[in-house]
Parts: sequence; structure tokens; C-alpha cells
Amino acid sequence: MTEQRSKSENPYAPPAAAETAWDPAEDAPAAHSAVPKVFGILSIIFGSLVLLGGLMGGCMGLFGGGMLGKIGALGGQGNASPEQQQVLETMMSHLGTIYSALGIQGLVLAAISGWLLALGIGQLRYRRWACRGSVYWGGAALAVLIGMLLLSLLVIGPAYQAMFDDLARVSPSGSAPAAFTSNVGTIFGGGSGVVMAVFYAPYPILLLYYFSRARVRAVMTR
Repeated sequence: MTEQRSKSENPYAPPAAAETAWDPAEDAPAAHSAVPKVFGILSIIFGSLVLLGGLMGGCMGLFGGGMLGKIGALGGQGNASPEQQQVLETMMSHLGTIYSALGIQGLVLAAISGWLLALGIGQLRYRRWACRGSVYWGGAALAVLIGMLLLSLLVIGPAYQAMFDDLARVSPSGSAPAAFTSNVGTIFGGGSGVVMAVFYAPYPILLLYYFSRARVRAVMTR
């Protein structure tokens, strides 16, 4: 009784634990993270640029592939022999395949970049759906890159090799070495696919890492 009376008489005495339910953690400010804002700006810039380039490359690639696939007499005018004419027609067909595959890659990049652009706006505004969507986008982007790499290795690379083989057979200087045409096909096909994967892969990996962290998820609650 004496201890309780002394506390009630002293206005500066702190309240006992049993007398209050106040928790200092409730009034503590939430930890702030600038990660969503930084990635939001990057996603908007990166998504816009790749979207524009993908649309242009996709439309030009598909249009050029369709046109080249139907052209048979291109370069066959003049003194070309029937054999040379046939080889040139086959070469143009391979070139049409290359353009079509590049067009498909461009449209796929445009589609996934449009998604990234929308996510960037949500990231910049700390939206909850953008946090989940960033993780989904990271996984989908890596899957798309694997598909584009396979397209380069299985379609674009062999088409380049076959085209340069045909070009070497009709060249005035004679046939080029087989190793040369094979290397050219590897460089233009598989090499370009690897470079593309190395260039585009880091960003989805970063999104997967940062937007899976509890601290980032905690601040994206709007």
C-alpha cells in the first residue's frame, strides 16, 4: 500500500508493467527502404526502352521474314546459272527464317517489357501487388531468356550457317572453308543468344532477390 501510494503521489514515476498495456514497438516508425523506388525508376526506363526496341524489331523482323521468304528471283537476274539461282533462292529462304525468328524474339521482349513497365509504376508507388508481381516477372523473364537462347541455338544459328554455306558456293572466288562458315553460324546464332542472355539476365535476378526480402515486402503495403 505504501509503495502504491508513493507512486500515485509522484507524478513523474513511470507506470508499472501491470498498470499499462502500452508497447513501445507499436509507436516505433516502420523501417523505410528505398529499394522499391530505385527499382521502379529503373523498371520504367528499362521497360520503356526495350518495349520500343522490341516492337520495332518484331514488326520489322516479321515483315522482312515474310517478304524474303517469298522472294525467289532476288539476285538471280543477269548471268546466274540455274544452279546459282537455286542456291540464291535457298539462301534467301534461310534469311527469311532468320528475320522471322528475330521478329518473334522482338515481340516477346516487347510483351514482357510492357509488363515490366507496369510493375515499375507500382514499385515506384510501393504497391503490394507490384512486390508479388516483381517476383513473378523475374521468374518469367528468366524462362523467356532460356527460350530465346534455345531459339538462337536451334533456329537462328543453323539458318545463318546454311545461308553462308550457300553464299560460299556461289561466290566467284570459290567455296569458303567449311570451318569458316561453321564459325560464322556459331557467332551469329549461339553467340548472339549468349550475349543477349548475359545482358538481360541480371535484372530479373535482382528483382527476384530484392523483392523476396521481408524488409522490402514490409514497406510495400499500399
